[in-house]
Amino acid sequence: MDYQNTIAYLDGLTPTFEKPGLERIKTFLQESACAASLDQVFTIQVGGTNGKGSTTALLADLLRRDGYKTGRFIGPHLLAYNERIAVDGKDICDADLAFAVSKVRSCSERFGDDRPDLGKLSWFEILLAAAVDHFVREKVKAVVLEVGLGGRFDATTAVPGIDLTVITNVDMDHMHILGDTKAKIAREKAGIIKPGIPLVTAADDEAFGEIMQVVQAMPEPVPVIRLLNTGYLIDWGFAPLDIAIYNVDEVAISRLETYLDFVEHWVIAQLAASMERDGIAAYQRVNVATALLAYFFVVDRRNTPLDGSLAAIMLDCVRKLSWPGRFQTINGCIVDGAHNRPGARALKQSLGSGKITYIFGCYSNKDLKGILHELLDKNTNLIALTISGHKASRQAATAREIVACAESIANEREIREEIIICEDLDLDLGRALDLARRDQRFAGSKLVVCGSFQLVKAMLEKSQT
Repeated sequence: MDYQNTIAYLDGLTPTFEKPGLERIKTFLQESACAASLDQVFTIQVGGTNGKGSTTALLADLLRRDGYKTGRFIGPHLLAYNERIAVDGKDICDADLAFAVSKVRSCSERFGDDRPDLGKLSWFEILLAAAVDHFVREKVKAVVLEVGLGGRFDATTAVPGIDLTVITNVDMDHMHILGDTKAKIAREKAGIIKPGIPLVTAADDEAFGEIMQVVQAMPEPVPVIRLLNTGYLIDWGFAPLDIAIYNVDEVAISRLETYLDFVEHWVIAQLAASMERDGIAAYQRVNVATALLAYFFVVDRRNTPLDGSLAAIMLDCVRKLSWPGRFQTINGCIVDGAHNRPGARALKQSLGSGKITYIFGCYSNKDLKGILHELLDKNTNLIALTISGHKASRQAATAREIVACAESIANEREIREEIIICEDLDLDLGRALDLARRDQRFAGSKLVVCGSFQLVKAMLEKSQT
């Protein structure tokens, strides 16, 4: 297939609604004509509710700067499938993507014929297998894999030879698939934990209790580092890292303490001193801290000197951390993919004080009321729209539903007379932007586009035209 046919093929694959499981992709990676192994590659798997992409990006950049040729697998993509697969920070080119997907498609069809009990690969499995094939051909020395959804049955969990796992946090999202309580979701996220393989997490108390039950059930001890002071990092800024450790021997604890002293003095202290200049979003501080804790296992593995050179690399990687659609400024607007309640809370905290006008749309399966509860107060306005675009219209919350929910919250909080909730229900993104910029009612406010990555994609497309 050429590139255009490759994209048409991927777009034509439908989500799988079959019983979840890893047997097919695990068997495919081991036995098919596309069998490929990352066993000799240092591999990190990053799961969690929010912050997976930014943590994955920072870890991949740290590995690259530390001398590893590094592969990165992420999702979702915003403008092109190529974004999902990268080596040393460069997205896979059109020709290589077409080659990898064509190869995996052919192998998948043969595999489905040979193993009708398992069948052909799903859409996400195709993408993962193509990434693994590309990384092997590129002879990478390290890979960072972002979990697609959940963890226990995510295809990335089937990749053999994972050396380190990260669970950024656990909160309420995708409840229709992962469960309707934080404890149930934590169990799904904890499915990436492996016997004897270190885990780093910033999960809160309720989720961490579930995670530790999985850890304690493992046949081999799992070293765990937990970041504790996440609330302080979000509310106040960079600070010394408060951690708890489990199943780590005394020698490793001593090395970890030395590493933490180094990071706090040479990295965290420098970031705290220049926080306003660096413009790092409040919620990114937790992602940065989590990634730096995870990176201990890389430094320890390589016996990397804790010196000025390493500190400079860390500082540079953090200050250059930029992830599309995460607190990104585009044409004077702050654009953020926050699409669940904790993501909305983190976005609001990062926006600081002052008047805010949101251009907002989301999918119907999201916690609309919870998201708007976090975003709205007496210093905010809302312009609602119905998301449009590829596969969006049939599952988008309508502008009318968003307005009704926002008005209910505003009335409940007795702020309805103080905020503007736009009731022109036929707006698209372009008209909503024009309205926000030209209507004097919104003058002087920060303009924020949020609620869905579909809106982020639309903003990125507009910026390129």
